[in-house]
Amino acid sequence: MQRHILIFILWLMPTALRMAARMFAPVREHLSAGNWVIQLRLRDNSLARQLHFRNGTVSARWGVTPQPDAELVFMDAATARQMLAPTTDHAFLIDALKNFKITQGGSDQALVWFGQLVNTMKTASWRTGTRMKARDSVMSHLRNSGSSQTSFQPRNALSTSACQRPSFCRRSVVA
Repeated sequence: MQRHILIFILWLMPTALRMAARMFAPVREHLSAGNWVIQLRLRDNSLARQLHFRNGTVSARWGVTPQPDAELVFMDAATARQMLAPTTDHAFLIDALKNFKITQGGSDQALVWFGQLVNTMKTASWRTGTRMKARDSVMSHLRNSGSSQTSFQPRNALSTSACQRPSFCRRSVVA
């Protein structure tokens, strides 16, 4: 069963990357910055998927490529399935890396780029701050050092000459 789920995840991965790139600008920008061939495979070569990234597009093929730019090699299907699942169990990730259940090869730059792409895809929809009820343009952000309010006023809606409070015509932080 693990193997069937893994095949489904590997089959769906290029489509998910394309959809994320279409929906979110950070993913689109990061995707256009790399031209790599990343291979995801099992250690025994029984299952392998190549992801080709060229000029902001994603394509994929089944099978082992002799010269990928980088590759992630998983010990078995269960490890690969758990690693490639949409939600990441960081304790499992640390255990897998420490015990060589996952190995990486090839260009470090390509591996870092691919990791950043996956992370960007997972976090692109996150929004920070809490919209305040008083005004639509005020966001409240809570940090370790305390909270602050950030006010944004659309520049085309309010010119600086007509603005009664210049601190709110542009971005301002109130501590």
